[in-house]
Amino acid sequence: PTAAEKTAGSVTLNLTTNDPDGTGPCTAVSDAMVLTIPVAPTATTITGSAVVCTSTTGNIYSVPSLAGVTYLWSVPTNYTIASGQGTNSISVTTTATSASGNICVTRSNSCGTNQSCFAVLIRSVKPLTPGTISGITSTCINQSNVYKINKVANADYYLWTPPIGSTINGSTAAFNTTDTSVTVLFGATFTTDTIAVQAGNCKGISVKKKLTIARRTTAPSTPASITGLTVVCNTPTSVYQVKSTTGAQTYTWRSTLVGILFNGLVSPYTTTDTLVTVTFPTFTTTTLYVKASNACGSSTERSLAIRKTPAAATTITGPLSVCTGQTGVAYSIAAITGATSYTWTVPTAVTILTGQNTTAITVSFNTVAASRTITVKGNNACGVGVAKSIIVVAAACPRIGDAIVETTYNVEAYPNPTKGLLHIEFTASNESRFNLMVTDLSGRVLQKTNIEAVSGLNQYEWNLSDLASGIYLLNVNGPDGNKMIRLEIE
Repeated sequence: PTAAEKTAGSVTLNLTTNDPDGTGPCTAVSDAMVLTIPVAPTATTITGSAVVCTSTTGNIYSVPSLAGVTYLWSVPTNYTIASGQGTNSISVTTTATSASGNICVTRSNSCGTNQSCFAVLIRSVKPLTPGTISGITSTCINQSNVYKINKVANADYYLWTPPIGSTINGSTAAFNTTDTSVTVLFGATFTTDTIAVQAGNCKGISVKKKLTIARRTTAPSTPASITGLTVVCNTPTSVYQVKSTTGAQTYTWRSTLVGILFNGLVSPYTTTDTLVTVTFPTFTTTTLYVKASNACGSSTERSLAIRKTPAAATTITGPLSVCTGQTGVAYSIAAITGATSYTWTVPTAVTILTGQNTTAITVSFNTVAASRTITVKGNNACGVGVAKSIIVVAAACPRIGDAIVETTYNVEAYPNPTKGLLHIEFTASNESRFNLMVTDLSGRVLQKTNIEAVSGLNQYEWNLSDLASGIYLLNVNGPDGNKMIRLEIE
């Protein structure tokens, strides 16, 4: 035979002779025979149930039949081969004490042997009731939702029962699956009902676990604030997000800016996710909008203004009234969104001592009494923001504690400077009414009160904490005249 003919199978051999009996004349005679070449069995797959119950009969396991091959089967302890030993198919019986193990078969012929094994799981009890079903508990009609459970020990399948008026994985009847999650579509006739699930194996099926689902008729509420950059300078993409909205199935993002992209797609863009990546074209200002939707409808939109230059400057903190010649006066603002530096502008009568390009400066005022304007704005690589200004009154002031107008009665105010709570003491020659006023340096009355004085020493406590830090004038007016004291509030 040739090399090709030496493989397993059948081959025909031909023999030709020219003198079969040796008597001549020579006559060609041919004969032929068929030769079978066997080969050792190779690995094969055992077919049969991978899960069996204790105390059962008729569990069939088999392999393909081969001519000239013998079969020797082995089973785990406490299993019995009821029939078929020596053939390619056996029937197995389990007992009450059977455990999981391997069923194996050894196939042999004159050329060799080969063993194949098959793992079998044994079930001795039915599964426990599944745990909590996770999924939304209120839904609109024509809405699809996913419901899940954790795997149950010893469970080989799960029987899900849909709520009335809905389908579960497309079925209106109880649905048998090996999966722990299903998709429920709530139809037009759904009102309020339960979804149920049971865990099962060959020993039986568990008690039902249920989840009540109510019909929802309202659209989702407006999404919470959009989080993300409000100043986008030289940043082509940025991420924006809202918190998950109860009852929402989808979120629709949009902008009126031509060329803007949401997750690489044009506006408006609808997604089940609460997060999007926005790609900006060239722009100055724009607004992002997002709304939540479900089968019941859509919410109103939540918006977020976006700009390239810094946001407008916020309130400037610092005294609105100062004394002429005063130095080291501090002014500041909160950090401006998107600003990388700050520009403070003051008139020539005011000098910036420290802090230019930052959020806080100190300044000095010249000796001329007048109103001064202090301005600040934020900057970044794309431009400048809207400026904020305050007007500061610079006035000639007496020294702290000095009286501007002398009277026949003594007045003391302390502590001075004060953080807001001021103690005032004065003497009166007789019972009379006194008027107390606090003014700014321009004379504008900011706070006033009247007290009924007694003859002799009078004491009064005044809360001035509502006034901003700065220089003010305390006026004490009585029958014997007026006394004015310079007052500093820190």
